[in-house]
Amino acid sequence: MDPSLWCIVITAGILFPPNAAAYPNGSIVVACDDMMPQHGDTKSQNSSAPYNLIVSKTNYYAKDQIIVTLKNTSADYPIEGFFIQARQQNSNTPLGYFIVTGNEVQTLTCKTTASAVSHTSDSSKSEVKVTWVAPASNYTNITLRATVVSNFSIFWTDVVSQSITYAGASHVMASFPILFINAMFGFLLFPWS
Repeated sequence: MDPSLWCIVITAGILFPPNAAAYPNGSIVVACDDMMPQHGDTKSQNSSAPYNLIVSKTNYYAKDQIIVTLKNTSADYPIEGFFIQARQQNSNTPLGYFIVTGNEVQTLTCKTTASAVSHTSDSSKSEVKVTWVAPASNYTNITLRATVVSNFSIFWTDVVSQSITYAGASHVMASFPILFINAMFGFLLFPWS
């Protein structure tokens, strides 16, 4: 083999190792269980993450919509990539589903439809907002969890929101029996003539 061809092959092997699979378009369903960005042998940072994952409410009714905001706390570490899921403590099963607007965020199917969100490009961002729809059932200790990538070799896992607890069935449905009783009394007191 030509020596110059060997140089190209070796250089390509160094620059693009076979186990380093970056996902600049955010289609990272391979990360559904462990939430790792699949950046080869690169390890997650051990320091405190320069990001906050904020939820608009810390309790939920069935099918409640909660705004989730991921934002950086240091301009030195913009958000290039992210992966967000809602999980019960000590579980890797996603809960609820996400609604997204705009073109910087996409939903992913991790066991169920739209159960995770990720980036659509590796452009730098300082904040990401999505809507999470809570499950219809009673789960305890739900947290939104994120893996956030600042660049290919610098990322943090286990960026966690405050815990969200179940407040009951939908407050609209909870008031339905009272509305029904009021309507019946109204009908009995003032029947149609």
